[in-house]
Amino acid sequence: MSQLLRFLPGISLIILLIFHTVGIVLLAKSPENADLTWVTLSLCAFLIFINDASFLRGFVLLVLIYTAGFWLEWLGVSTGYLFGSYSYGDSLGFKYLDIPLIIGLNWYVLVVSASNLLRTANAPSWIIAIAAGLSCTLLDVLIEPVATQLDFWQWENNSIPLFNYVCWWGVSTLFCYLYLLISPQRINPVGRGLFLIWTIFFLILNFV
Repeated sequence: MSQLLRFLPGISLIILLIFHTVGIVLLAKSPENADLTWVTLSLCAFLIFINDASFLRGFVLLVLIYTAGFWLEWLGVSTGYLFGSYSYGDSLGFKYLDIPLIIGLNWYVLVVSASNLLRTANAPSWIIAIAAGLSCTLLDVLIEPVATQLDFWQWENNSIPLFNYVCWWGVSTLFCYLYLLISPQRINPVGRGLFLIWTIFFLILNFV
């Protein structure tokens, strides 16, 4: 068992790299394959979770970030005040109150990944959280063109308001700060690696 735990992060990253490579091929072949996104996103969340240093704290963070992320998205879609006027398409799977159930896991994956990417910085948690929130926002800039093409979500008049990115930075910074306060100090290597994989993944899809 100890040997398995030792190699678990490396095995997890190899699996994620394979899935995302296959994903690029499938999405380049047909946008309809975006319907499988929920499978990959669920796998990302699962592998990050099982590589966490503490099962209990990891579970608490998963529940908190998932729940808060889902209801913030509901607030955003329902009112248009938080991120702008947008609606979700069908590619992200089953919805509740017009919000894909998988979207909470998307927030969890982004927060854990960005936080661990910058956790080695010799700085207070709040500064790391601000930088991690900015990283999440920059990644969202890469995701937006792909998301609309694959029917993840659509913006009213096909216009993304600047306020969307401001809110993204604010919300993700708060989530990252919460994560840094509650989670153990040991870095989650799968989270860090996945942020880099997602960056490359969406960079390629923007050109494909």
